[in-house]
Amino acid sequence: MRYIDLKQLYVPSEWIEHATELVDELRRMTPEERSKALKKENYALWRLLRKLLEKLSYGKCFYSEAEITGAEGEVDHFRPKLGIHADDLAGAAHDGYWFLALVVDNFRFSSQTANRLQTVGDITYGKGTRFPLLDPRKRAFCEADLCHEEPQLLDPTNEQDVNLLGFSEAGEAEPSLLAQTTVDRDRVDVSIRCYNLNEQKIKRKRGDCCLRAMELARTLAEMEEEKPWGKNQRRKVIKTKIELYEMVQPEAEFSTAVRYVLQPFTTAAAVQEVLDFVGGKEARND
Repeated sequence: MRYIDLKQLYVPSEWIEHATELVDELRRMTPEERSKALKKENYALWRLLRKLLEKLSYGKCFYSEAEITGAEGEVDHFRPKLGIHADDLAGAAHDGYWFLALVVDNFRFSSQTANRLQTVGDITYGKGTRFPLLDPRKRAFCEADLCHEEPQLLDPTNEQDVNLLGFSEAGEAEPSLLAQTTVDRDRVDVSIRCYNLNEQKIKRKRGDCCLRAMELARTLAEMEEEKPWGKNQRRKVIKTKIELYEMVQPEAEFSTAVRYVLQPFTTAAAVQEVLDFVGGKEARND
């Protein structure tokens, strides 16, 4: 999961005007009419922004940072538009956040692995209509009440949330060192399950990236102890730095996880040089 700044998303002014008109229509409908309308193509205006959301994350899932190929990318509504999973309700039924169905701030570019429910044994993974709150009694039924909600799911558009997610050397998603409270760790655990972050294939690919990056960083750290370098050693350092640089670029798959597992190696000047320059590049792009 990498922080995504939705303020960087280009949205045509006509899209906003059309979305406002459609939401006004939804307000005049009954819950049953709204549910049917939001399943029709002419109300699915969010699909027109799919490619723009995809570009914002370099073609990676907002939640898992796995690369998405073909038609597997979907526009997820962070707050579900058509209803809330029964496990997340405090008794009262909820028609979903239909009033956010066409609000850009509620859109997330997601893989099917993260977005669709799937059951393995007795455990269900994937987001679907899941949207748990720290206090389910504060569930919002209109825009005015959204300020009272405290989502339990980590939000990739919230930088503080993103920093709570860490990774093991083998690429397994887990609470980061910054997730120090029980609430924070619970949020991470629930998010890992809801976003299916440790799905077998994703975890294996993430682990391969993390292990390779640590191998490169270890090589650089060891070579620092061998100075002064000869020509061949200098060429090896250059090639190693370039490969590591490519792995921590914002467009690289699982680059956030890679940067996380590299933290113990930042005492090596060569590794820190690579990470500092990537940080500078991202800052210049903002």
